[in-house]
Amino acid sequence: MITEPNKLDTIKNIIELNELDSKSRKRDKVYKRFYLYNELRSMPEFKSLEWIGDMFNRDHSSVVHGLSTHDILIEMKDVMYKGIIFEMNQLLGNTTIDKNKVLRDRIRNCKNLYDYKTVKHLVTSGQL
Repeated sequence: MITEPNKLDTIKNIIELNELDSKSRKRDKVYKRFYLYNELRSMPEFKSLEWIGDMFNRDHSSVVHGLSTHDILIEMKDVMYKGIIFEMNQLLGNTTIDKNKVLRDRIRNCKNLYDYKTVKHLVTSGQL
């Protein structure tokens, strides 16, 4: 498990390496931003929504939107978002999850062909 100061440094590195402070609207980058907004808000170093927004070159209203969308995606059990969470947890050292269990759960939760194709994409791209 990563200690809190190191976790903040790790998050800053993730932002830089994945160019999450860019204006990109690609879904994987947006989902990573939303997840990291939530992680930053739960940290003891949390100062304000503006502080989080500054890290991503966004304003506080974008952070508010990202936090509410994070909650919705968690509630909906979005397959792609769960993959992003898994990936981010591995990078942050938050994971003790069995990969096979995650894969089985994702396959069980597939409701249509699109869901299966999403799981296949995650597996072939190495994200799962």
